Amino acid sequence: LPLATAVISGIVLPQAQKSASFAEGVSKKEPSFKACQDAFVNIGKSLQSAVGELKASLETANYDVMVCTDQTTKVADLIGKNQDADSKTLMGMTMQMNKLIRLGVAATQVLGG
Repeated sequence: LPLATAVISGIVLPQAQKSASFAEGVSKKEPSFKACQDAFVNIGKSLQSAVGELKASLETANYDVMVCTDQTTKVADLIGKNQDADSKTLMGMTMQMNKLIRLGVAATQVLGG
């Protein structure tokens, strides 16, 4: 459990929070990016839920991490083919988030989730 907690709370969750913060700043300039911020906030909530579930239900914790990809897909779809600097940064953050989500999923699966 300590490893999964460290991976999710110490690596994956901070990236979600950083991405949400960046998206919040972008959404102040361009309100259409508010949905991206919301998606990253939802990822953070799901990851926090996963950490809370690690002791009670590994399968639920694993699911909570896995569904985060629904939100990253939403961000990618919202950004679409936009090529401005903010869109490119958000897309890069989204790709990084996908990699870290896979790490979080692996951390829960090792425990039997």
